[in-house]
Amino acid sequence: MKNETRKFVDLINRIDLRVLMFAVIFLATLSIRLSDNEEEYFVFAKAFADPHWIPGALSIKDVPGTRIIFDTVVGWALGFASFEQIAALGRTLCAILLAFPLSLFFKKLRFSHLEAVFLLTAFVVSHQSFFGNEWIFRSFETKVVSYAFVFYSIYYLLEERTRLSVVFAAAAIYFHVLVGGWYVLALGAYFLLRRIPLRELFVSALILAALLMPLAFYLAGKYLVHNPNVIDGMTVSWVYAYVRNPHHLAVMAKLLHGDTAVRIGVALSAVMGWLCIKTHGKDKDPAIRTLCLLSLILFAQQFLSLLTAVLDTQGVFLKFYPYRTSALSLFLSLTLLFVLFKKSGWLHPAESRSPAEDSNGRTRQLTVVSVMLVFVALGLGSRLYRNGVDSYRVAYPSGKQAALNSTTDWIRLNTDSAAVVLDLEDRSPGHLAFIRKTQRDSFSVYKFVPTTNLLIYEWYQRVLARDLVVKDISALPEIKKRYRIDFILSERPLQGEGLRPVYQNGFFHLYAV
Repeated sequence: MKNETRKFVDLINRIDLRVLMFAVIFLATLSIRLSDNEEEYFVFAKAFADPHWIPGALSIKDVPGTRIIFDTVVGWALGFASFEQIAALGRTLCAILLAFPLSLFFKKLRFSHLEAVFLLTAFVVSHQSFFGNEWIFRSFETKVVSYAFVFYSIYYLLEERTRLSVVFAAAAIYFHVLVGGWYVLALGAYFLLRRIPLRELFVSALILAALLMPLAFYLAGKYLVHNPNVIDGMTVSWVYAYVRNPHHLAVMAKLLHGDTAVRIGVALSAVMGWLCIKTHGKDKDPAIRTLCLLSLILFAQQFLSLLTAVLDTQGVFLKFYPYRTSALSLFLSLTLLFVLFKKSGWLHPAESRSPAEDSNGRTRQLTVVSVMLVFVALGLGSRLYRNGVDSYRVAYPSGKQAALNSTTDWIRLNTDSAAVVLDLEDRSPGHLAFIRKTQRDSFSVYKFVPTTNLLIYEWYQRVLARDLVVKDISALPEIKKRYRIDFILSERPLQGEGLRPVYQNGFFHLYAV
């Protein structure tokens, strides 16, 4: 058994680490089922690239912002391939993009191939953040590409190549202004605390400013001009933070009201912050000190944001996702813990003074290696099983999903291209694909929140109108005076003024209004 394990480890070490990093991410994310975010962003991209796809649709109207590269490329590609094909290809591309900086990062820290695979698997199969529901490895979207550049920047930070680190940090902002933006702030704080030479700091700032200036002008024209935060007495940032995204942004409220998962995540962050302080003060390894200091800055930013949230009842600050850095914090924390574990001698025991101690050391090392191998197999196996089940359900849908597919097919083939459907079940599983499958506008899609304040305000008004109809169908005539609604889709039979049944199956009822 010992010989077989050693042979397997030797085999892993002969494989290019980039290939192994790709394999872990690819296997963990392989699926033809679109995530909720892919359903949203792909539709936005399709509408951006082809404005005539669903003419006049309100639910897919948005400013692309830093998604403009993504929307242009993905929207164009969706003219030739299906949404499922683009999701599979996009996830593969993300795995490739991430594999390169991650392999550099782990090599810099002197991880063996198995250790790197183990650590990446441990992160991928976890919740991927201490709190705030942030993640790095899951689906195909702009922030995943942004994280690839963040990892490049961290690698060059470990290499003490300041300017290259700044260049890749700027590239991260181009793909996701919040992922890259929060990281750039942490990077700036790191430079100040490390007291890098003033000349180097000045040159780095100039490089960053020059690279970001075009993007800054573009975003300013979209988000600073004609983008009021208060409309008709309603604070739009409150809607965005506390109505649409409390799972990401209302962390302090959950903390105060006893959410166990949030409390554990915040407590673990505090523990890791304390460990970083202790390690940074004692360890002389430059790479470890860099990881500790960068992690400390991220934890400090998160805890200051928690304090700010006590006063930010309108979401003015929270709408910028201040807890997004918790995912990067968890990744760096797991890395730091494993580095300290290695330094303790458990994984690679020092030379012993007797054959018995030497044998015990090798046995302990073999046990640790075996545990890592089993963990990787079970972790990736569980992901493959879950993704396989999801993919199977796409190819062979359940009875209810098949009924929904039949309904969307009927709508696509039998209604006017400009028709608007009020889907009373839009928050139920499977309904996020309604717009792309019907190629018709859905009156209100809770998931599809836009990014500019005027559009968010309009989105919220439709959400309120939809909720009113769900509670009382008699409110429909009054809502029809303000909005166009041609059809209503419901799981339950409806009776009301002007409703005419046009299609039904075992699960769904469609009415012309």
